[in-house]
Amino acid sequence: MVKLKTFGLGLFFTLLFTMIIFSQSIKVNFYKKASKVKSIKITNEILIGDISFLDINKDGNILISDRIGNAVYLLDKEGKLVKTLTPDSCNPGFNWRPYQAYFDKQGNIIVLNSIPWGYRFWGNGNCRGEMDITFIQPLHISFLSDNSIVGYYTFEEGHHLKMMNDKGKEKFRFGEFPKEYRRLLYRFEGGGLVTDKDDNIYQLNPPSPEIFKYNKRGQIIQKFVKIPTYFRKIERDLSSSDPKTVFSEIPKLLKDKTIALSLFEYDTDKIMVQLYNGNFFGIQIYDLKGKYLLKDEIILDRHIFAAKYGLIYLVYQPEPDDNGNLPNPVLEVYKLK
Repeated sequence: MVKLKTFGLGLFFTLLFTMIIFSQSIKVNFYKKASKVKSIKITNEILIGDISFLDINKDGNILISDRIGNAVYLLDKEGKLVKTLTPDSCNPGFNWRPYQAYFDKQGNIIVLNSIPWGYRFWGNGNCRGEMDITFIQPLHISFLSDNSIVGYYTFEEGHHLKMMNDKGKEKFRFGEFPKEYRRLLYRFEGGGLVTDKDDNIYQLNPPSPEIFKYNKRGQIIQKFVKIPTYFRKIERDLSSSDPKTVFSEIPKLLKDKTIALSLFEYDTDKIMVQLYNGNFFGIQIYDLKGKYLLKDEIILDRHIFAAKYGLIYLVYQPEPDDNGNLPNPVLEVYKLK
């Protein structure tokens, strides 16, 4: 699955489609390289339509964003419900269309929303207040130790990283983006953005596994990359960002090619890149100085939803029960050996 983003009436829409991209024979080895720590069954108190985004805090508490159910849930580390997030008690009538929910560095929560573009919550799930009126929802978001917000923005007219205060008011813009893929960046939800314990910022763009490292002032301090053997570069940009053109060109453009799908703060001293090749996923791990840490390429057959505090979170959907009801997904937690 590759995520395609389209803009209409000021809203984000996500369309998922399957493409047979990769024909090279390659073996899944993740389950030999990693050990299963536990499975987390999500409480039956809630009904999950789809786990569209997942985040974890240092205590193992879980934030689940469900775009189908139009909901955000705060769970404890055992999968029990702590709070269903809603701004109603602070802002009755708020247009609640949550997109992604994140823990910040202090353990509080920011939910990206579809107009208004965001809302803030305390770590216990109680509402805290709206974002600044100038805040626009980014594609990716991360946080500094003082709770400044860094956002990854891709617009048709140009792309940038934006440093903001804790309410989303802009301080300055920075960042490097490949100009030869301007339309592709505008339309795709790949790539990623994370920050480390020293407030350095790491950026990943969808067309390449190259990582850009900045300090908290937005100055580039390093670039590093390890090209895997299975990597196949996207040869050109979309000819137009018009949705009709995008849909007609995507299958040919991405056939046999590789997308840099996501970037994770895998541990306090490591970051992880997730690559996607149509029918398998690959991961790469670096230390904070850009040293590549894996001896072998690691391949898996399932999407990594989160990788944090040294643990990797996959999602498993059980089969329907005897009555035909679909149970809630199960979170499977792994640790690399």
